[in-house]
Amino acid sequence: MNDKDEGVVKPRYLRVSYTGEPEARKVLHAVRDAVQAAENSRSRSIILDLSGTARSLSPEDRIRAGSGVAAVQSKASRRIPVAVIVPGESIDPRKVSTKAAARRGGHLNAFTTPDEARAWLRTE
Repeated sequence: MNDKDEGVVKPRYLRVSYTGEPEARKVLHAVRDAVQAAENSRSRSIILDLSGTARSLSPEDRIRAGSGVAAVQSKASRRIPVAVIVPGESIDPRKVSTKAAARRGGHLNAFTTPDEARAWLRTE
């Protein structure tokens, strides 16, 4: 089956929820699994919901996570943007993770609502 087959519906995005302690290593493991699942399901992008985590990532972990997401994305067979939903008080106005990912060719951004995340993914 290919993209031009009639009746084939490609999901717009894969939504993954992550709970527990947010550590860069654990979040990256979830992203790695999500990228693989997105490739298998032919989803165009990923929404990673971290809004249920106990706390936000540390500034150091934000840099690690952004760089790591870019590394995971670079191994994918196609571009798969990742929108992260964080609790409202956890949004980083400096966008450290986004900038770290972008420096390495990644496509990552953080938002406080699913609507914002979906709106960004429509532009990617």
